[in-house]
Amino acid sequence: MTFHTSRHTFAQLMKKAKIDGFIIQGSLGHDSFQTTDGYLEDLDDDEINEAVTPVYYQQIA
Repeated sequence: MTFHTSRHTFAQLMKKAKIDGFIIQGSLGHDSFQTTDGYLEDLDDDEINEAVTPVYYQQIA
């Protein structure tokens, strides 16, 4: 495991814990949110389903 990989994992764990992106940015020491966003852009299928399912069911209700 590299230092970069551990930072990426840390950011992903904070994201899954629903920590605000700007707090993640500050904890990583990034000047730009775009840099932090690169750490957060990877979504897994569970995250996509979790976000989309309530919207889907709201539309068909």
